[in-house]
Formats: sequence, C-alpha cells, structure tokens
Amino acid sequence: MQYSHRANDAYLGAFDTVRVGQTTGEQKKGPISIPSISCELRTISEGDWSGSWVRGPKDAEGCLSSVSDRPLTCLSMNDSQSHVVAGSTDHALYVVPIADNDDKRRRGNGCKKLYTKKCGHSEWVTGALYLSDDRIVSAAMDSRLCLWNASGTNCEDLIGHAGSITLVKNLARESSLVFSAGYDKTVRVWNVGKQFRGKTREIGCIKATSAPILDADTQSAQKITVGDRDGNVRVIDLEKGTVVQAYANAHRGHTTSILGSCDNDRNGIYSGGQDGIVNVWDCRQKKCLASLELHTDKKEGKAGAVGFLAEPSHSGGENILITGGADGTINVLDKRQSHQVVHKWIEHQDYIYSLHVSHQLCFSGDGQGMLHVHDWRNGHLLYGLGANQAAIRAITTSNTKLVVAGDDGSILTYDMSGDSVL
Repeated sequence: MQYSHRANDAYLGAFDTVRVGQTTGEQKKGPISIPSISCELRTISEGDWSGSWVRGPKDAEGCLSSVSDRPLTCLSMNDSQSHVVAGSTDHALYVVPIADNDDKRRRGNGCKKLYTKKCGHSEWVTGALYLSDDRIVSAAMDSRLCLWNASGTNCEDLIGHAGSITLVKNLARESSLVFSAGYDKTVRVWNVGKQFRGKTREIGCIKATSAPILDADTQSAQKITVGDRDGNVRVIDLEKGTVVQAYANAHRGHTTSILGSCDNDRNGIYSGGQDGIVNVWDCRQKKCLASLELHTDKKEGKAGAVGFLAEPSHSGGENILITGGADGTINVLDKRQSHQVVHKWIEHQDYIYSLHVSHQLCFSGDGQGMLHVHDWRNGHLLYGLGANQAAIRAITTSNTKLVVAGDDGSILTYDMSGDSVL
C-alpha cells in the first residue's frame, strides 16, 4: 500500500501532460499587491470541552448522509456551523445540513449536489473552502477553481493553473483573498470578492518550485511556504513576487506536509516528508534548527510519510506541535523542551488519513474507518468510533457537532451537544 502513490503519480503525469500548452488565464507574475492587513490569527479557545466531547456521543451511530458512491476527499464548514460541503472523486461537491434534525438516520435528505452539465468540475475534487458569505471555492484535478454562489446553482470558473490543483486556502479572509497551489508548480492568489469577475480575480502568480507542489501554508498574509515532490521547501514573498528562501533536498522523497507556525514572531516553519522526518526551520536564521525522526523505524528500516502537522489553538497549546504519519502513529511535542515527544499514540492499526485538532482534543481517522479521540494535554485515548466503512479523509467540528467524511461516500454527523464546554 505504501507504493500506491506510484500508480497515482503515473495517472497525474499523463493527466497533466494533456494540458501542456493549453491556454490558461492571464498569468500575472512578479510582485503581488497585498492589502495592508494583519495576518489571520487563529482564535484561541479558552474553555475545555467536556460532556459528550470527552465521553463520546450519546448516539454512537451518528446521523448518516450517504451522498455518493465514490470516495469523498475534503470537507469544509460554513461560519454559521449549519452546513458542511464535501468534495468527491465523482467530480461533484455535496452540501449537507448538520443542524439538529429529528431524522437521525437520514440518507442524503436535504443534501444539495453542486454539479451540472454546465457547471462544475470534470475531475476529482481536491479542495473545498466555505467563504464568509456562504459561497464556496472548490479546487480539482481538472486545473480549475470553481466559485459557487451561495445557493449552489451556478459557479464561475477561475482559470489559471495548467495542472492538477493540490489545495485552496484562505490568505486574507477580510480582504476576500485565497490562494491555490498545484502540479504546475505555481502559487496563485485570487480575489473572490463579489466585486471582481473573470480574469481580474487572479491578482498574482509565482512559480514557486521546480516540482509539483504537494502542500503549502501561510506564515503571514505576505509569505507562503510550499513543499514539493522533490523534497524541497521554499518560502515565497508575495509582495516581492519571488522565492526568498529555498531549502533544497529538505527531505528524502516528497515533502508531504507544511505548517507555518503561529508563534509570536511567526518566523518558524515545520515540514514533514516521505522520509518520516519533521524539520524545524527558522526563517530569520535561514536554517534548519532540528531534524526530528518521528515517524521512522530504524530497526525495520522503514518510514511513514508525515501527513499532518498541527498546532492547537487552545489556551496552553501555543508550545505544542502534533504530528501524524503513515506509520499509524501520532506524536505530541513540547517546543519548550527542544521538541521532545511528551505523548506518542500507537492505537491506530492503519495509516492515518485525517487529523483535526480543536480545544484540548485531537481527532484522527485511519484507513480502516476508525476515529480516535485523544486529549493532547494528558495523552489519554478518550474513545474510538467506527466512523466509515473505509478510510476517513476529513474531520471537522462545530460547537456541538463532530463531522466525518471518507471513502465510503458518506458524511457522518455526531451530536455532541449538552455540557460541551466547562
């Protein structure tokens, strides 16, 4: 199974080759003008979750919405916490209500499909992002972004990429800026405000690497760090319109995950690789401070790709780093102790395909459909749920709901309401 990426690589290579020379949107290279705004900081959650969050949901079967006969790949929740949108390998997106519903066994009731003959993607959906006004931006392997109206009845194609798009993320939400990155090795910035239309939405494009980009994250509204298939890590400055720091061969194999640290000085970067190593970078000193062999087995000579890097936004979590890998383990590190491992969780029996951190809890899903919930402070496994018939690809939470999506094509919502916060 660890070699399954080779077949996918061959497919993607053939898929993108078709688009070589294809006409794309206007490419605006060079400096990108970013509004003078502060970076979007993570909201610090003060209260601990309790009740069902730490004991498990009252109804362990949850509320099932079977939306597709194909795997779901991604998940996003709107600001009002009333709906989620999931992207699928069937080329469509599905909007599902998660507000309280007496029908605890509904199967797709109230679900809206974002796909028509005239609107939508023609390949696997790789990313979905709710905007503050309930519009949705989606990314796919067809090299397009789709900007859906709030009703989901129509979409605007954002053309620019010349290959599969890996991700779409917020850059400066208050200014309606998002960025995307993909297999054409570029990072593109888009204005998705309602006052913009067509080609004017792409406000900048920077060729960031020499290989397809697999992950990217922001340090500020001006800087984005990317990791690519050649194991490189690069920092781009949007205002300068160029790569300002390049770390070649940072990993053996692919660079599989990137995290821009939310430390006060915002000069830290973490990168994870196919080699099972997490590197700690200091942008001010322009060097690697530590190389942590967290997901490696020296005795067996094996390594699990680092798929997830997360920092809790909970009060007290500012000095914590959480990593998850294809070796089935999760590590909790204390930055103040030279990134020493304080907790290591080995309960998963398969690769970890999803990880989500909220309050004092860490939610992780594996290839067998098991969802584990740990307390990252004391290291305890609180409970587990059979949340999918196959791999769990995405997890998100609201104040009262736990939502999971995966390869069986379903979205499963657990009601965690009650005495949820101390």
